[in-house]
Amino acid sequence: GNKRNRGSIKAFREAFGNLAILRSLCKEGTPILSLTGTADKSTVNAIKTSLSMKSPIEIFVSPNRLNIRISVSKCSKVDMLSQLNWLIELVKEKGTNTPKTLIFCNTMNEIARVCNYLLLKLGDSAFCQSGEKLAENCMIGIYHSATWDTQTQRIVDALKNTESCSSRIIVATTALSMGVNFPDIRYIINWGPPRTLLDYHQEIGRAGRDGKQSDALIIFNGQQLSHCEDDVKYFAKSSNCYRVASLFPFDANIKPLEPLHNCCSLCRGTCSCIECDDKALESLPFETIETVVGYSDGPSFIRSVSYDDQEDLKSALTELFESFVNKQDEMDVNFYEQLTTEIVSNCEKIFTLEDIITNYAVFSVKRAISILDIFNDIFNDITSIPLFRELEFIDCLVDQPFWSVTNYTGHYSSSESDSEIV
Repeated sequence: GNKRNRGSIKAFREAFGNLAILRSLCKEGTPILSLTGTADKSTVNAIKTSLSMKSPIEIFVSPNRLNIRISVSKCSKVDMLSQLNWLIELVKEKGTNTPKTLIFCNTMNEIARVCNYLLLKLGDSAFCQSGEKLAENCMIGIYHSATWDTQTQRIVDALKNTESCSSRIIVATTALSMGVNFPDIRYIINWGPPRTLLDYHQEIGRAGRDGKQSDALIIFNGQQLSHCEDDVKYFAKSSNCYRVASLFPFDANIKPLEPLHNCCSLCRGTCSCIECDDKALESLPFETIETVVGYSDGPSFIRSVSYDDQEDLKSALTELFESFVNKQDEMDVNFYEQLTTEIVSNCEKIFTLEDIITNYAVFSVKRAISILDIFNDIFNDITSIPLFRELEFIDCLVDQPFWSVTNYTGHYSSSESDSEIV
């Protein structure tokens, strides 16, 4: 049967911590070599301590990846999902020729929102032209430390395949930034600021392994910076060069990359090379978000809602949620009580499946449709429910057995995402 891979990750970390014991069994004077791709000073010290290495010779190579351009996009919370519209248009245009893209999220909540948004917007375009609506034919995938082993292996195999494959966009936690080598990843998107700059460079280091020009893009809103480390805040708020700000803790001698249009989004705006002077430089796909039409971040309509309507809605939602809530689990009960309150408080603006899935912690399309059924019973103004029912296949694509209240809202700790040592 299917197995989840979280145990293997913990086993790896435990095994690494025991390497010093293995070393003690070696003959005195036996050379020991420790290699890591990206490490700041504290991580280097942790490795040396863990391996009982005293006064080792250190060979440093800057982690500066010259073929990865760094871009940062700050937006309002309500506009975040629309920042992915360029990627949606790219999939519609190129299909299985879409450049391979990894989207790194910090929470399961964010993974579900991003994945559901992409699937809702793409519809049939999310699948290979000749394929059925099955996970193996879907161009959108999910990868986290508790995904079924069979699914993670399918995704890893697809990403390693430099020829034709169905997996083009993978929404993942940092579990996918550990110990893998995908040769032709073109876009890395960080959904929200990284927890640490070490995490960040491990994640964007998945891009451009074949040496070709690739892009790393951070999409965040200002509220998300409040829980970040100081060097991450400094990086995200930089007004000079994002490359220098992100790499300074690892390489104090870092300089902006020439030509500047290949360095970062800040330097790109000040580049005066011949290409830029002649305006021959093409815009990057994510630089033209404002030209994408057909999307709306706010509600198209506002309904009039009475106090009695709100009470009826609250009662109906409570009855719905009680049909599957674990009443013995206080966290489960509190979660759905809060969800009910949030939906009722904003009921004048809820009309579509997207309104529910992209704004509230409802990650099952079938349950979202049940909520819309209740809205239609009370307000009689939702006409697209039969069309929405055709999208229930999404539930089969987002690893539903794993979704639970705890995982919706909980951040991954470093031990779960394996972010310290790669």
